[in-house]
Amino acid sequence: MEAVEVLKIDQKHICEFLNRLEATGDASEKREIVKDLHSELHDYLRVKETLFYPQFSGFSEMSNCVDQAFRDHLVIRELAKKVDETLDSEETVDLINELTDQIRRHMTFQEQDFFPKARRMLGMIKMHQLGEFLIEAKEWNYSHRQKGSQPIAA
Repeated sequence: MEAVEVLKIDQKHICEFLNRLEATGDASEKREIVKDLHSELHDYLRVKETLFYPQFSGFSEMSNCVDQAFRDHLVIRELAKKVDETLDSEETVDLINELTDQIRRHMTFQEQDFFPKARRMLGMIKMHQLGEFLIEAKEWNYSHRQKGSQPIAA
């Protein structure tokens, strides 16, 4: 599977968490969803930052996209942390909305700008090889997280 498709599957999972989070009013369910979303986001962002984005370091045409992606990730992490810290307060709904908006803006940026350029820069053969590598890393992370080990690409 090609790398962009692997990341799009991850994006779909994250959107499912966001939709569930927006739909629930139950505080305990919200806490559980936030916990799962935080874990999913952590893995997704880490894989992109350590395995996907470095593939484009030699392409000056990609430097603005990579810089923007890292800035987006920083904002997403900060908002996710605030949501975790304020889960039982009145500002939680606003923070969840802000986090959701930021994640969706980032995904739109990826879809419309980053991913098309990435495909042009690497070509389909390298994108497929990178996709297989991302799948292996994610499977390794998942299996070792279940065992309590340190994940790859930490």
